[in-house]
Amino acid sequence: MKVLFVAQSGSVTGASHSMADLAVGLQEAGHETHVLVPKAGPIEALLTKRGLTYERVEAKPWVGEIAAPNFWRRHQINALQAASTARKFRGSGYNLVYTNTITSPFAGMLAKKLQLPNVWQIRENLPSAKDGERESNRLKWMRRNFDSLSTMAIGNSKHIYSQVESWVGKEKARLVYSGPFDDAETNRPITRSAKDGPPFSIVMLGRISSEKRQEEAVLAVKALADEGIDVRLTLAGTTRDDYVKKVQDTVKSLGVSDRVKMISYTDNPRALYEGAHVNLNCTLNEPLGRTILEGLAFGCPTVASNGGGTPEVITDSVNGLLYEPGDVEGLARQIKRIIQDPSFTKNLIESARNSVLPMFTRGRYVRDTLGVFDEALARFGA
Repeated sequence: MKVLFVAQSGSVTGASHSMADLAVGLQEAGHETHVLVPKAGPIEALLTKRGLTYERVEAKPWVGEIAAPNFWRRHQINALQAASTARKFRGSGYNLVYTNTITSPFAGMLAKKLQLPNVWQIRENLPSAKDGERESNRLKWMRRNFDSLSTMAIGNSKHIYSQVESWVGKEKARLVYSGPFDDAETNRPITRSAKDGPPFSIVMLGRISSEKRQEEAVLAVKALADEGIDVRLTLAGTTRDDYVKKVQDTVKSLGVSDRVKMISYTDNPRALYEGAHVNLNCTLNEPLGRTILEGLAFGCPTVASNGGGTPEVITDSVNGLLYEPGDVEGLARQIKRIIQDPSFTKNLIESARNSVLPMFTRGRYVRDTLGVFDEALARFGA
């Protein structure tokens, strides 16, 4: 099979990594892949490192605040770019087009021009009308086009699948969990380099943005410090918006500058997990957090917000800990359980790894996705 991938952006995100995992897995299984990238950015280094070929195209987002002011103009650009890109790839032997996000309709437009099936994998919450408001014409238009431009659509958790199903129906919607770990991971022993505290090290990986809610982690650090518990928080990730200044201002106003460190994106997250006592994810409705899976697999006790797809992988007090979103005291309390009860934490670590592997291996991910690809090819040819 020869698959044309369409990336969501030039940034490196969990979705970018998952797309690369799939492309690499397909190549390992004897298939051919090529990635289209909408603009220059760090994703190019990621693709090169993973041994994937790519080239740039001019695709525009159609969701989020950035897309709102020029929505229809962006749609026209996508249509024109899809037509010109199709001319280049027509007759190149591709069987299918795949994209890893709702961000842009470009992949669906390209597939339509190439007369190929399009598989749309969704890894984020789909846009919806606010409580008490009617759907805007733009949102209705997006839903119709998502349905018409997708041959099959995949949700990466039950939480996301339910949203995908509401947009395209049961016949086209499928659930496929991501596979961030190579199959050999199940045979690797847990390696921990975290020293006996204090100070106790907490990590929170992922882009620093309002939906990730790093500010909540900072507030929990302050609450623990006020109890006399010596903790250190590392926030690792790129910045997307002005939220980073809000986090910095909160750190300063709370007087915890000596306890909170912010670093940029790292391509070796494993070292951070292995050297930390606690891994955090504070996202309100996390679709299926890659950083949650990594923490569980790499032996870093994980505390996460109870919402979205997170309860699908964390059973509270069994393989991780959950807290209610916005409950800073509850978050601090769960962190304290981990650092003050070594026996409980040891059991948590062992259970976490056993629950995550082999469910989230690349081999399983590729097999399940190929099954959806086969369905798309059959549906398209029917």
